[in-house]
Amino acid sequence: AQNRNLDDNAFWGLDVAWTKKGLGRFYTQFNFDDIQRQHRAPQKIAMQFGTHLAPSALPNWSALLELNIVDTYVYGQRKRLNAYLNYGWPLSRLDSDQREYFIGIYRRMGSSFKLGAEFVGRDKGEYNAADLQPNMAPFDQKFPLGVVEWTRQMAITADVQAFNELKAHIAAGSQKVCNFQHQSGVSFNQFFGTLNLSYDFSLGLPFWKKYQ
Repeated sequence: AQNRNLDDNAFWGLDVAWTKKGLGRFYTQFNFDDIQRQHRAPQKIAMQFGTHLAPSALPNWSALLELNIVDTYVYGQRKRLNAYLNYGWPLSRLDSDQREYFIGIYRRMGSSFKLGAEFVGRDKGEYNAADLQPNMAPFDQKFPLGVVEWTRQMAITADVQAFNELKAHIAAGSQKVCNFQHQSGVSFNQFFGTLNLSYDFSLGLPFWKKYQ
């Protein structure tokens, strides 16, 4: 892409997905941001590996596993225009220099209720890239670098379809954070609970069937 007659700035994406009947979907994504083709410089890469399992042998069970990585050199991805996408959520919620691990196991109990257990692990380095970063990280930066803040979170979830198109997602669990905001030895444990409500309705437009 031509960048207002300045240096060329290329953004590349590669998505690969494969669905195995009776088992589930396997997917991966690579994003290459601001590739340097004229001058030697570290490239900016984000990547994802995941699978959404729904085995026919266990018709009421499903699972979601993901590994998301946004390396030290990436910047600007928090802008919606540059958001790296994953399975239903933008990778832009992760700043640069982060790794995230996600495991979810779910069981459907009837047509309107699903129960699940989820684990999230996140390792966050000290390179907090701004939306407009004037300089890139040096070549020898460790990934993740500095004092790494790490988070481990476990939760029980429930998805309920109350009536018609009204849906509720409920989660309750515990979270442990160590080296909070990259302060060595500063840690805390907390319990949390969330409730998300959504309602689908039709606008009656020929090019926009539903809006949530």
